[in-house]
Amino acid sequence: MIGVLFLTICVAGGLTTVTWLLPRQRPLYRIWMGSALGVLLMMWLPALAAFVLGFTLAAHAVALLLLALILALCYVWRDKRAPVRWEAQDTALLKRTLLVALPLTVLGAWLQYTHNIRPQDGALYVGQSTYGDLPLHMGIITSLQNASFPPQYSILPGTRLAYPFLADSLSTSFLMMGMDLRWALVFPGILMMALVFWGYLLLAHRMADRPRAAVLAALLVFLNGGLGFLYSFDMLGVSLGTPGSNEMQMGTWLDRLRTIIQGWYQTPVNHAEFTTYNLRWSNIIADMFVPQRTFLGGWVVLLPCLYLLWDGMQPETPNMRQYVFLGMMAGALPLLHTHSFLALGLASAGWLVHALMTRRNIKGVLLY
Repeated sequence: MIGVLFLTICVAGGLTTVTWLLPRQRPLYRIWMGSALGVLLMMWLPALAAFVLGFTLAAHAVALLLLALILALCYVWRDKRAPVRWEAQDTALLKRTLLVALPLTVLGAWLQYTHNIRPQDGALYVGQSTYGDLPLHMGIITSLQNASFPPQYSILPGTRLAYPFLADSLSTSFLMMGMDLRWALVFPGILMMALVFWGYLLLAHRMADRPRAAVLAALLVFLNGGLGFLYSFDMLGVSLGTPGSNEMQMGTWLDRLRTIIQGWYQTPVNHAEFTTYNLRWSNIIADMFVPQRTFLGGWVVLLPCLYLLWDGMQPETPNMRQYVFLGMMAGALPLLHTHSFLALGLASAGWLVHALMTRRNIKGVLLY
């Protein structure tokens, strides 16, 4: 439970930071951004201290001192206006976002629980989507314990770790503070999925003109895929395949369903015979958020950055503190998820061109 307490302190620090720097943001947005910042602080601050002390419990203790220093600086530079209070519109927004985000979070929690070294009958089980990714992530997580920084590849000693490792070092922190390896994977995975689902809904609500458009945008992103899976149910009453050849259509409808759910690499997205079918049916939750922990962690920070960028470009909300805060969060992305950093860079370049053409908030964008 020490790890949960450490996380709680970091999240409290994130919430306090956002409240001091951005008090005019609506309460739900402050809670979301503060929580995301807290997770980012738990990733980054121990890693910074580890360059001197190694990734040890002592480095985590120093991380709390660094957090106190950050809070002191934020207090000195705080926006002294009163924070926006909770109103009826915030309650309505909370209900709309939870209507979509809560079921997705429950789904994400179940997938994290079942796909990360789940013990059963004396064996450890993983999901098909995590089978190839978990060895790398678990190797990094376990090898970072008490490691000197910059870290090295556990599978290639002497070679500097060039993979963005902060999402894995978060699990290492929980592991070092008493969680077993399985829950050190599952717990932060659930937390990050909740922040991504909820954060995307809030971002979409800020950008969209209508609440329904925000809900539709979220459903299109998170329930994406295609109709390739329907191939599995073509001519359900007739067996068209044999073992090793067209297994996706082997057996009648119940056999095919059982093959998809229980078969080894028999789902349409990454079927063992994909060259035969040429099917591309991929879902962002199943194939990105669950197995690719760096992608999930990157979105935890990317979405608040996109929100701050979009919100800061609106004529009614110019705020230099917001651009500085955005720059600090964006600067933390490369060691978390490089592709999210590059995506944010492309979006920022577009907004820079827009600012130069419209002469709107140029100083803030350049400062960021």
